Amino acid sequence: MTSLAQLRKAALSFPETVEQATRTATAAFMVGDKPFASLGKDKYVRLHLPAKDADEMLAAHPATKPYTRGAVRIGVRVPLGEIDGQHLNHWVRRAWLTRAPKRLAAQVRQPTPRLPAR
Repeated sequence: MTSLAQLRKAALSFPETVEQATRTATAAFMVGDKPFASLGKDKYVRLHLPAKDADEMLAAHPATKPYTRGAVRIGVRVPLGEIDGQHLNHWVRRAWLTRAPKRLAAQVRQPTPRLPAR
């Protein structure tokens, strides 16, 4: 089972990531003042992902749901207990790369293989 500790370790492994507590999240992770991952009090991991990555995750993980702000989809949300650590690490990285300033993303970006569906 994946835990907050796993999410925290994955998120904080990237440069200039900071953790903040918010009213709606147990933990929220930001880079360059932009949130990229959080764990809500409802135990859902929220990931800010572009449409292509969000669609891929929705298809690969049946428990995943769209994460919206109003009527606009901004990523996905998945129950923490429904995603294994390896997949969580992959998707946190994708979210970080999406939200990080270009100079940071260029330092971290290396091709990573796509994970097979569960």
